[in-house]
Amino acid sequence: MLGTIGAVLGFAGYSSLFFGVLPSDAAALAAAQTGVDNDTTTQILDQMAAPPSAAIALMLFVIGHISGTVCSASRCRRGGWCRPGRRWR
Repeated sequence: MLGTIGAVLGFAGYSSLFFGVLPSDAAALAAAQTGVDNDTTTQILDQMAAPPSAAIALMLFVIGHISGTVCSASRCRRGGWCRPGRRWR
């Protein structure tokens, strides 16, 4: 059960990355490649980050991937798959 929760939280976290972080990265790259000046690029990126949905998506990414990793790791530890000193064959 803990592994499933970890997988769902991790998936939700990484899925929100596409809505919160990547669009602004793509806009900054496109502005730099087309020769838009820095002030205009900064204004565009500020407007893209202004809606609360961008902050919520970034928050979901951070919370989802950290809690998903912790849940998955604790499930792995409880299941005996990753004991300290265990040798993999």
